[in-house]
Amino acid sequence: MKIILSGLIVEALDEWKELYYGSIPAMVAHSFKNYQTNETGRIVRDFASDNFETFLKALLYGYESEETLQDRIKAGVLEIYQGWIQSPIYSEDPKTREHLAEQITQFVTAVIEEEHKRG
Repeated sequence: MKIILSGLIVEALDEWKELYYGSIPAMVAHSFKNYQTNETGRIVRDFASDNFETFLKALLYGYESEETLQDRIKAGVLEIYQGWIQSPIYSEDPKTREHLAEQITQFVTAVIEEEHKRG
């Protein structure tokens, strides 16, 4: 099961993997060095120091970026749009376009309300 991490950590780990050719022992050994001179090294070092078990699980089992609010909205709007363009309804009708706009507005409003409830 892949570990869900923030986008910033995923980007840093991806760069880290490339730097060490995916060698987990090298990645772990160098993650705690205090001489990190670039931002990626510092991000990985701080993450590994504060979340060592999660860091190791991510390296061993894989990881993926958590879905952001923008990701959820984009996916939902694309789904609504795909349904709309595949519909036999004539898409040039102003009422049909208003209906599409209403669907998107309701969806985005619901996602934002859900996000506010989370925290």
